[in-house]
Amino acid sequence: MGDPDRLGVLRLNFRTGVSGELALLKEMICADYPDADFRRILAGMQTDEPVAAYAGRAVGRAGTWGRIPRTYLRFGRDRTIATALQDRMIAEADASTPGNRFRVHDFPGASHVGPLDPTPVADALDTLAGQGG
Repeated sequence: MGDPDRLGVLRLNFRTGVSGELALLKEMICADYPDADFRRILAGMQTDEPVAAYAGRAVGRAGTWGRIPRTYLRFGRDRTIATALQDRMIAEADASTPGNRFRVHDFPGASHVGPLDPTPVADALDTLAGQGG
């Protein structure tokens, strides 16, 4: 919605009433969730994304990024960030900082917002507290 160059943001309408658009949004972010949960997720989503994040200016550099241990939660049914793109991002980051590779936790059945039951994600994150990453 609107002109991203003028607004400085990519403005998305997550609160649409168009059933076809809602079905597509649900498929992209949480196809396996009940409709009520999907609507709750939409209500909490930010509608404006800064254009700078998509203009090549938000780039990690090996000299200043990658010193802190990092973890990637890989969601196999994500339709917003395709699995192949997730793998590419992990591989490129690992290649840039080979001494500090991602610890990858796989959730093959999880959609973009994570699994409907958050317990496995919470368990994975809980293990990080004592590991420094």
